[in-house]
Amino acid sequence: MIIERIYTSPASGGTQVEQTSVEFIAGSGIRGDRYFGRHDEPGQNVTLIEAEEIEAFLEAHGRRHDFGVTHRNLVTRGVRLNELVGKEFMVGTVRMLGVELCEPCLGLGKMLADEAVSPDGVVKLLVHRAGLRADVLSGGVVSRGAVVQEEQHPLEAFASDWLAAWNAHDLDRILELYEPDFEFSSPVLAKRIPESRGHLRGKESARAYWSAAFSPGVNLHFVHVATFVGVGSLVVHYKGLRDKLCAEFFEFGPSGKVRRSSAHEG
Repeated sequence: MIIERIYTSPASGGTQVEQTSVEFIAGSGIRGDRYFGRHDEPGQNVTLIEAEEIEAFLEAHGRRHDFGVTHRNLVTRGVRLNELVGKEFMVGTVRMLGVELCEPCLGLGKMLADEAVSPDGVVKLLVHRAGLRADVLSGGVVSRGAVVQEEQHPLEAFASDWLAAWNAHDLDRILELYEPDFEFSSPVLAKRIPESRGHLRGKESARAYWSAAFSPGVNLHFVHVATFVGVGSLVVHYKGLRDKLCAEFFEFGPSGKVRRSSAHEG
């Protein structure tokens, strides 16, 4: 997931200039671009488009390969830009916020039209495929080849750490994610230790119970399905033993560690 090409337009209606690197200023956009510092419409700081969409359009119409035809600033590869609307993401060291889809206008339609496809036809073909408008939240220099990645919510990062710790069969690493006196409940716990009524408290009790999951012959591996973020809470949906669907609810304390969790089975 990278930046394949970078373009700026120094003046309205002027020729795009391909760049190897550009400087971004928070709240203003690309220094030297015609939209730098303008706020006439949402997401005017920078525009992005997928290289794959440009290639598909040009190949379908037998056009010469040119990544600059759409007049977008950043051409990405391997990035689903539509999924970044409303989300923060990083381009190299620069943080951005996806504001809205950069839908094709009639001006773009006229630039790309030919005998085979009219300006209106171009617009229809590129609806939801013409890129993303974004705001620049932090400044810095972006060069060709810069990595594009979505900013992960801290609780989503917890989900990744939790799954990785279980799949590594590292009980110490798992327990480090919990408060010392955390509460845990599970229907499996209720079946295996009926007197617990499905509840336990504290790391030592959890260690004694969870250690059985790593016994010889138990091939435990979790496969992530989805993560749902709440307010100070999280649900991780995953496949457990024998591909059984499971979901685990986590509530976090002021320390940022789990103070209460409950397992659920499908």
